[in-house]
Amino acid sequence: MILNLKAKNGCKLIQAILLVVILAVQISYARQAKYKYYYDMSFKAKSTDAKIANLKKSISLNPNFSKSRSRLCAYYSLKKQNKQAEIQCGKALDIDPSNAFYYWQLSLIYHNQQRYADAIATANEGLNIDSVSHRLYSSIADSYMALGRYNQAIEDYTNAITFEKKNPSYYTKRALAYIYAGGDQAYKQAFYDYDNAINIAPNFAEGYQGRGETNLALGRISDGINDLKKAVKLNPKLPHAYKVLGYYYFVNKKYTQARDNFIQMLRYDRNNPETHLYMGIYYIETKDIGKALISLENAFKLGFTMVKQLEDPKDGFGKHFLRIKNNEQYKKIINKWEDKIKSKGQVTSVEVYK
Repeated sequence: MILNLKAKNGCKLIQAILLVVILAVQISYARQAKYKYYYDMSFKAKSTDAKIANLKKSISLNPNFSKSRSRLCAYYSLKKQNKQAEIQCGKALDIDPSNAFYYWQLSLIYHNQQRYADAIATANEGLNIDSVSHRLYSSIADSYMALGRYNQAIEDYTNAITFEKKNPSYYTKRALAYIYAGGDQAYKQAFYDYDNAINIAPNFAEGYQGRGETNLALGRISDGINDLKKAVKLNPKLPHAYKVLGYYYFVNKKYTQARDNFIQMLRYDRNNPETHLYMGIYYIETKDIGKALISLENAFKLGFTMVKQLEDPKDGFGKHFLRIKNNEQYKKIINKWEDKIKSKGQVTSVEVYK
């Protein structure tokens, strides 16, 4: 009798343990299903904020799910919240240090923060895991470009192209590196890269933009103009293409065409100080000094600091602005901004052209 009771009690205990284990497993599966559910929902959510909210829920249920952290990093980066992006990319990498993609992501975040040395070092760490990653080579090259180390950029863009020959942006980036690096063959080398980009992607507007500018530099005027017009037809929001076209017409005294292109350039790149300087030299040439002075003031407000550039007759801007150096209002603007640049005074809002 006593033995039977012990046997029954033992069975009940085993059953209870099994029940606890089953419940624990079910809860674990339920939590797993839930954190993956929120991860999947981040793909379906329409707004960036909703995507971020779903990913945060996924991470709260499973802090070690690196995919959610990596994706959250990407959306923080899109919102230019680089510090938050860095935290999430770093944690994804801590969880899965063998994933080269996470090194690439973190490298991009460092680049966005202008921490170029960190970006290069992180990408190089990733290459220890995946030595044929075109993304990592491209990331390194982008940072070398930002540092002005153009020959090293060329080398790493070449590595990126070696492992991904069908990416047109790698060719356009290397082309620009060739131009910045200079040399007798720079524009010819750039031309071939832009041409390759177009052959890979016949509707790649940036390829036509670059090839057009390069053609002009090589004296192929008709080809250059046609390429630039094709670029803005494919993508009407390319300020650089409008700038190059506008300046070509400006130099050749075709002021109506210059004005039309400069206005489009300004429309899509209003926060670039150089854009306002181009408008300024156009207004000087067409004798609208009032608007030229507004342009100059706007350039300073947006961060232009190279006052000496305006006093250099060999500079494209300088040789025009020197023509109004005796204008009293011009003198006042120069004096005011020289003082502000030295004292780092507050910048006021940009004036709209009247």
